[in-house]
Amino acid sequence: MSIEKDRLIIGLTGSFGSGCSTAAKWLNKVLQVKVYKITNDYLKSPVELKNGTYRMSSLIKEEAINKGCRLPFDRKLLQEIGNELRQKCTGYLAAEIIRRIGEVEEKVGEKSNPPIVIDGVKNTGEVVEFRKYSNFFLIGIDASFDVRWGRLKEEYGGDQGKFEKDDERDHNENIDYGQQVDKCVYLSDILINNDSDRFKEFFDKIDDCIELIKKERYQYPDPDETIMTQAYSESLKSPCFKRKVGAVITSSIGEMISSGFNGVPGGGSGLGEKSCEDEWGMCYRDKIKIDLLKKIKFCPNCGNKIEESISCPKCNSTIPVKDLFCPRCPECDLDLDLGIYFICKSCKMRIIEEFIGPQLEKCRALHAEEKAILQLSKLGTVISLQDTTLYTTTFPCFLCAKKIYEVKIGRVVYVEPYPGKESWELLNRSTTISIKKFEGVKARAYFRFFDRSK
Repeated sequence: MSIEKDRLIIGLTGSFGSGCSTAAKWLNKVLQVKVYKITNDYLKSPVELKNGTYRMSSLIKEEAINKGCRLPFDRKLLQEIGNELRQKCTGYLAAEIIRRIGEVEEKVGEKSNPPIVIDGVKNTGEVVEFRKYSNFFLIGIDASFDVRWGRLKEEYGGDQGKFEKDDERDHNENIDYGQQVDKCVYLSDILINNDSDRFKEFFDKIDDCIELIKKERYQYPDPDETIMTQAYSESLKSPCFKRKVGAVITSSIGEMISSGFNGVPGGGSGLGEKSCEDEWGMCYRDKIKIDLLKKIKFCPNCGNKIEESISCPKCNSTIPVKDLFCPRCPECDLDLDLGIYFICKSCKMRIIEEFIGPQLEKCRALHAEEKAILQLSKLGTVISLQDTTLYTTTFPCFLCAKKIYEVKIGRVVYVEPYPGKESWELLNRSTTISIKKFEGVKARAYFRFFDRSK
């Protein structure tokens, strides 16, 4: 029995400890999903899919049992087995869980097509697979590191170092078949913040999502949702290889007075510098890294001679350092991040990552927040910035945070976090700047939810 293409499927994604499993249980209750257990030949262990809530990790745990792994499974083991399964196809787990749901529903004679809740979406390939179903909605659930650590401290026996390693790997492994929670949250239709330990507050947010998804009552977009969608529209102008960011500044009454995207100076007018793509066909910072890498003959850590080639992480082909392009699978194209795999064979030092570094100071681009602030000065705007709000798709870096602090913008609303704590600490020290993590309908789903003409 196959699943209908218009079946309501709700996916949940987020870092462990954010509350995805709690949300799944509540969704199961409010959606009145029929209760049954899969007890067919596939699952012969403590691993069961039940109560209408399907956990991607159940398939991974089943594989662990088939491999003879002992209970209890630690998170690192499950991450590794999940990666092995996704090597077959990045959407493998998603396709498999949908297939099994169809089989069990056929066995129990399910004909009412109740909603399906999928907990634990970890890879963008899984999102792509689920989006083959027209009524699929992905909810991203976010919680800060400190809150999640507090919730899982006992599970980790107080070992915060182990928690940090699992968390870092969970967020983004930089391999197609790996853990990609950050990217999945980016692709979500709705984002919920769950830093509070008040369950009622969390459940109320989930209920609002369900009303919106099921169109039980029409909701207008709130100002943050509308302006952040405009910020995402700005980000689409960015030619940057690494990260596309958009920013919008609004007045005290919510009018858009300035905007920007990350790119080389004058790039939006056609009268400025050439983009990195036009000039070199790659990020300028990557060009610097490659040039430096070619000059290094001995490992800066252990002194041993460095190999003249690296291996493609996709197909294991040998790639000469001077090329840094895979000869067998051009689509790798490095993403120009392949350099992070250049590892000393003797001491295992990641040469580019640990010695050469990100080369952020060599970036040719103005950042989105910088452009938005500079645009105000070019237009000769004479307003108090203490009454303005800056919306940005990514939390400001330290360079932008210093400018925001200096001009005294009153409020910052952001979606994605930024690696590095300096900018957060600086803006938090200000007594006049308030910071808000965005939640609500994401830009990709804005018209899907709010366009009344459909």
